[in-house]
Amino acid sequence: YHDHICDRFTEAFADNCGGWCKDHGLMLTGHMMEEPTLESQTAALGEAMRSYRSFGLVGVDMLCDSYEYTTVKQTASAANQYGYPGVLSELYGVTNWDFDFRGHKTQGDWQAALGVTTRVPHLAWVSMKGEAKRDYPASINYQVPWSEKYSYVEDHFARVASAMTRGEPLVKVGVIHPIESYWLHWGPGEHTRLVRNRMDENFQSFIQWLLFGTIDFDYICESNFPAQCEKATAPLPVGKMNYDVVIVPDCETIRSTTLDRLEAFKAAGGRLIFAGQIPTLVDAIPSDRAKKLASISECVSFDKKALLTALEPERELEIRSANGALTENLLTRMRKDNTGKWLFVANGRKPQNPDIPVAQEVNIRLYGEYKVTLYDSITGEIKPCPAEVTNGVTVIHDYLWDHDSRLFFLEEGGATLASAEDEKKTEKALAVPSLMDYDMDEKNVFILDMAEFALDDEAWQPEEELLRGDNIMRKKLGWPSRMDAIAQPWVVPDAPYEHTAHLRFTFESDIEYAGALLAIEDGDTSEIHMNGEKVANKVLGYYTDRSILTLAPPAIKKGKNVITVDIPFNQRKNIENSFILGDFGVECRGRVTKITEKPAKLAFGDAAAQGFPFYGSSLTYKLPVTTEGGDLRITCPQYRGGLLSVTLDGEEKGNIVYAPYTITLKDVPAGEHVVGCKVWGNRVNCFGPLHLSDPKRNWIGPDAFRSTGAAYSYQYQLKRFGILTDPTVTELK
Repeated sequence: YHDHICDRFTEAFADNCGGWCKDHGLMLTGHMMEEPTLESQTAALGEAMRSYRSFGLVGVDMLCDSYEYTTVKQTASAANQYGYPGVLSELYGVTNWDFDFRGHKTQGDWQAALGVTTRVPHLAWVSMKGEAKRDYPASINYQVPWSEKYSYVEDHFARVASAMTRGEPLVKVGVIHPIESYWLHWGPGEHTRLVRNRMDENFQSFIQWLLFGTIDFDYICESNFPAQCEKATAPLPVGKMNYDVVIVPDCETIRSTTLDRLEAFKAAGGRLIFAGQIPTLVDAIPSDRAKKLASISECVSFDKKALLTALEPERELEIRSANGALTENLLTRMRKDNTGKWLFVANGRKPQNPDIPVAQEVNIRLYGEYKVTLYDSITGEIKPCPAEVTNGVTVIHDYLWDHDSRLFFLEEGGATLASAEDEKKTEKALAVPSLMDYDMDEKNVFILDMAEFALDDEAWQPEEELLRGDNIMRKKLGWPSRMDAIAQPWVVPDAPYEHTAHLRFTFESDIEYAGALLAIEDGDTSEIHMNGEKVANKVLGYYTDRSILTLAPPAIKKGKNVITVDIPFNQRKNIENSFILGDFGVECRGRVTKITEKPAKLAFGDAAAQGFPFYGSSLTYKLPVTTEGGDLRITCPQYRGGLLSVTLDGEEKGNIVYAPYTITLKDVPAGEHVVGCKVWGNRVNCFGPLHLSDPKRNWIGPDAFRSTGAAYSYQYQLKRFGILTDPTVTELK
């Protein structure tokens, strides 16, 4: 049954579309859905790898910063076997506005270490108008302040990909994919859940045992295997790949066509390993054929130690910690190039606490005598790498920080290089002031997202969050709610405005303030009054996105202020938050938000608690220093924003992004200077799900903005922003 429906789906979709693309000189690309587990792909696809045969550039989609090793490894295996030019990944979806450059690098690094070479960052909005701004943010377009700095991330991955698409993959181990054994147990949860859970746990454990044990491998898809291997020899040819070792991992059933090839592979001298149970079924029918083959092959228990011990002779490298144990967090990928080998090493686990940088001391042991060159993918620098060669083994001694990765080129028979001695300098800590001047890239923000509302001539309803008020009005009119797919603007026919939505915002101010801007969608067509005075519909510019227009309201009064907005309303119209922008401060305590005096000075710590709770742009701390001359080392280990950049007397000197969060300013003249530490902001506190009181929720899409029950909070749920602790400034001489 599963085999049949998988064939029907694969032929109708992937084979059909892929064939058309091939006939027209195109590459079918994109990704399947529900690939990571045996259960998910059985339910959605039958098996994921069967469809990959018809792609030109096979891909994955990685949501919520998940670490789906199986998903990427399945696609990379197909790419290797079919000779695709790489693997595509749609990254960063559903990670919210505050996902920073650290997250972008770590998510990209582990995928690059498993074979991803083509990146499709999610996403660059054309517009934030209406519901579009909740399309699994954040944008990587002009709407986010750090977009102009994003080359810092992309240049790194461009350099890695340019190396890791050269030559051919170096993979010696093939693994029979166990999906068809899982099919045997598909059924009601009350009867099959426990055995299916165990099989999926084994599926996830197996891949991590090998990958984090630095044994690379490819999955072999049984349904595609006969077409990829017409005649088996040793090494085992599977498409463009040849495997010295093949593992059958704890399978219950195996195809007769697979056994045909494994028997020939074994007879030709290939290494065949059965891990765990031996299949008792062939083509899902009882048979002892696999047992007979296992009796002349290697059989090991299904556990990490047994597998890694059995595969020890196939190693190209191993990575050990300072205590001698194999590391359990690093992933590697190797490729053979014309004159040597490329090696990429990356952290395959999410850092536990990036605020506390930790260096991991490692020894990378390469089996062979190599001259090692380090290709620094962050700076673009290429330089010799110290290494020791002893008895045919090359050892690189290194320290890896939380976000580090390494790209090495290995040339056989190279000379050993000694480690360079670090120049010793005296260090002197300089005082950091408690308060300092600061610069803002944009005006401060006061958010308007709670209002009384009315529909047409009805009475005013009590204050409500705008998204909820919008749906209340829609319900009264018998329209679908905004959460309903059929209510999205692009599927709703345009129609005359037969209704008017009325909004009334009331807010307090401790000060009188002239010169503010009102940022509001549809500001050119709505009728707006502030404190009884009409606001002209003359558009002055925009805030964040070109759809959020800025207008000039009258002066803000000390005390209570009232803004009313009358919006022509139909099914295509969305009622959205508005914003007051200006050079003022904002106090946000519980249910009380009000406009205040702008802070004269700023301290290191949460800027959201110092007058900028809804501010979404960049903030520069102007740190005065007095030095006797020499180098200055700036360290900022705890920050919240996209990244930090550093200036000296207004001249940009570089970025602080990844652990250990340090930059050294060379040859600073004696005297007084101003070090600018700029936090490149994000929009999470002005466009994020501000009333979501579930900090564990990782699926940040449209429904996260309409939380209910215990997950809803009237009080704003704000994220910290800024440099959270005092940086250290050290003079080096």
